Amino acid sequence: MRSVRKSAARASSTPASTSASASSSRAKLRSTARRSWFSELLKAGDYKKAAAAFSTFGAEWPKSAYAADAVYWRGSCLFALEQYKSTINVQNSLIRSYPKHPRVADAMISVASSQAALGNVKAASATLAKVIKQYPNSDAAKTAAQLQKTLK
Repeated sequence: MRSVRKSAARASSTPASTSASASSSRAKLRSTARRSWFSELLKAGDYKKAAAAFSTFGAEWPKSAYAADAVYWRGSCLFALEQYKSTINVQNSLIRSYPKHPRVADAMISVASSQAALGNVKAASATLAKVIKQYPNSDAAKTAAQLQKTLK
C-alpha cells in the first residue's frame, strides 16, 4: 500500500507532458526489446516459440503498427514447422486484413508454397499467377515465375 501511495504521489507531482513522454519512451523501449526477442527466436530457429510469440503479440496489440508483420512472421514460422494448412490460413488472414501491406505478395508466395507442399499444384499455380499479375514488376513476381517452373 505504501508503494502505491508513493507512485500516486509521484504521478500527481509529475507534469502531464513529462508523464506522457516517459510513458511513450517506456513503450518504445518495450517495443524494441520485443522485436529483438522475436528476432533472436527466429535466428535460433525456435519457430514454435516464435509463432506463439507472434500470435500473442497480435492478440495483445491488434492496432499496433507491427500487427500485420506479426501475422506474416507467424505464417512464416508455421511454414518452417511444416504446418502448411495453418500457414495458408494465417497468410490469407494477412492478405484479407491488410491488403495493401508490403508483405502481401510474399504471403501469397507462402500460400502457394504451402499449397504445393500439400499436393495442390493447381491451386499453387493459380496463386503464383495472381502474384505475377498483381505485382508484375516486383521481386515477388520474379520468385513466383521461378516457382511456377518447378511445379509439376
